[in-house]
Amino acid sequence: MNQPHQNPAAQPLITKLEPSRSDLFRDRPMPGGERATVYLDRRGQLYQSDRPLTAGEITINRPRSVYLVDTSVHPYTLALDLPAQEDAFPFHAEVTARWRIGDPCEAVKTRLAEAGHVLAPYLRQTLREISNSYAIEERPAAERAMLRYFSDQGPLMLPQGVLLVHCSVSLSLDGPALEELQNRKRHEWSAQQYVRQSTSIQQNAELTRAQETNRQALERAEADHQLRLTQRRMDFYHRALEGGQESLVALQLASSPAEVNNVLALFMQRDRLDFETAKELLSSLLDNGLVTHGDVQSIMSQASSVIANQLSRASLGLPAPSGGLPIAAPPPARPRMTAEQISSVPITAEILLDLPPDYGDDDDDD
Repeated sequence: MNQPHQNPAAQPLITKLEPSRSDLFRDRPMPGGERATVYLDRRGQLYQSDRPLTAGEITINRPRSVYLVDTSVHPYTLALDLPAQEDAFPFHAEVTARWRIGDPCEAVKTRLAEAGHVLAPYLRQTLREISNSYAIEERPAAERAMLRYFSDQGPLMLPQGVLLVHCSVSLSLDGPALEELQNRKRHEWSAQQYVRQSTSIQQNAELTRAQETNRQALERAEADHQLRLTQRRMDFYHRALEGGQESLVALQLASSPAEVNNVLALFMQRDRLDFETAKELLSSLLDNGLVTHGDVQSIMSQASSVIANQLSRASLGLPAPSGGLPIAAPPPARPRMTAEQISSVPITAEILLDLPPDYGDDDDDD
């Protein structure tokens, strides 16, 4: 679609005069303002003068014709369709230009009557070359490229003396092109949405993998830690077992300090049971005549020294030599029996413990 629009001039662009010598003397054309004067001499040469002819020039070389050329600025508009990067959907262009005659002699020579047939082909070809590089969704960029081109060119001399002073372009899209553009935008948005979703899925998968890797590393670290703790407990229990019963009791007390009284009571009961067993053994030996009272005295003296040693350590709060727990304070001593009392009563374990130091000396004399 090419629809040039040019405002009709009030006067023709070029006015031809054929004055006589007397006319030239009487009314010499005066150039200036928005009008140029072009003369055709006798040899058929055109020349432009920026001053009135002198009397000598009129007498000697009177011009055959005088042309009055309009050099004012004129508007020009043009509506046309320009191809986009894809041929199916064009740009609709509204072109607004300003022009004037920049070479009056050339305009006279080519008999310029109007500038549309000069401006339209040039604008169409120039704008088509620019628009072919842009898709319809790049309409603003194409418009800026066209404006920049004419701005960089400045006033541009065209054929027949036409000078293009200024040109601006406005691009738009028709109905089918707008619909196609909307479809492209929807497709582009869908593609971007797909890319965003794919990126999000990929990031989530990477995050999940990282979390799983961290979880496995934590599990391995926890397993190693538990293994080290188990090994340390095994080493500790092994040393406790090697230390005997006292080490095991100490281990129990370390884990359950509140049971210290019960443990002490058990140790005291064990010591009492051992002591009672020893007395029963000595009584049985005496009853069966396997030991004499002198033997009993010797055994009792050795036992007394051991018990005294234990009691002295308990009173000072020192541990027993065997590594056991301190023994509680000893029970109060009972009154010792004399030799006459011992001979008048049956011999028992308790009586054996109460024998006087000199008992049995007579038996040794016998």
